Amino acid sequence: MTKIKVLVVYPYLQHYRLGVFREMDKTDGIEYTFASDVVGRHVIEPLPRDAVRNHILTTRKECGPISWQRGLLSVVAKHDYDVVIFFAEVSALSTWVGALLARFRKKPVLFWTTGWHRPDQGIKRLFRNAFYLLSHQLLLYGELGKSIGTKMNFPIDKMTVIGNSVETATVGKAVEENWTFQKNPDDLVLGAVIRLIPVKRLDLLIQAVALLKQDKTVPNITVLIIGEGPEREKLQNLSNELGVELELPGALYSKNALSQVYEVLDITVVPAAVGLTAIQSMQHGVPVVSNDAAYSQMPEWESIKPGITGELFEQDNVYALAEAIGRIASLRPEDRAKMSENCKEEISNNWTAKSHAKRIATAIGKFVSLPPTQLKGVE
Repeated sequence: MTKIKVLVVYPYLQHYRLGVFREMDKTDGIEYTFASDVVGRHVIEPLPRDAVRNHILTTRKECGPISWQRGLLSVVAKHDYDVVIFFAEVSALSTWVGALLARFRKKPVLFWTTGWHRPDQGIKRLFRNAFYLLSHQLLLYGELGKSIGTKMNFPIDKMTVIGNSVETATVGKAVEENWTFQKNPDDLVLGAVIRLIPVKRLDLLIQAVALLKQDKTVPNITVLIIGEGPEREKLQNLSNELGVELELPGALYSKNALSQVYEVLDITVVPAAVGLTAIQSMQHGVPVVSNDAAYSQMPEWESIKPGITGELFEQDNVYALAEAIGRIASLRPEDRAKMSENCKEEISNNWTAKSHAKRIATAIGKFVSLPPTQLKGVE
């Protein structure tokens, strides 16, 4: 059987996408080739080239906010792929030109993208729509992006929700071999596995814990944040100032190390832009708290269902955040166990690497003929 050949263009292969990349390589009837750099950015570790079956090296060059993927146009022009999927960054000039080149060669072009976080206005709206219209189909992370796209008058039949997933790999330097955390049975451990960047508003978590500590009925609270980033010193100084116990052991990547983290975490708290942290946390049965401002959030925020898989609070309201944490912390053990099962069920139904790869294959199938069973092991 001749396989459909699909080129997937990424700036680099993020370590947390290992699961979906592996599942894509298992897809019946499709042979994926990934074109990317091997250098990460924004403290995100890249996967090595051999993490995927077929890889072509393209070198990403940046000039301020603008980027260019050197070697990409040659790949698109000289190789006979049936479909080309671009990780869609509007600032990547090579994606604009590469998509036009693929379309000139009469190849279906798909854009893998978050899409819209919030409605655009004026020139920005026209510019984004023009970019997205270079594709034949947008592969969106969530329903909210599709809903906003419809409001932006983007054709609904050109948008497909593929969801998202997270499965990380052991890459780069990590403090995991000797990492341990001693937790007393009655203690409450709050935190996240996340990049320490301003948009996440982790300072609100520390402020909320300071408020909770004033309630004598609340057990001893420790904040445990796994990750690196520019906010590290600021968070440490704030915790010292407010008398909050904060653990910042650094970055962890392996399944074993992350499993240990989620064994001690009672609640994942990311006050804003929660992203894939929500999916990873719920995979381990740990509920998630974040804000209720849909347009400030990432698509994975849709997995948080108040009272079922976590809680939401009013954006930037530290008192409301403390109350949201308290609602979960005060649950009876049997109700906490039910919430944990709800989290795992939410991921199993909507956010696994297998379902993610399946939806990508189904989207490809709109443009080329695929066998009835597209993904091994998926019903």
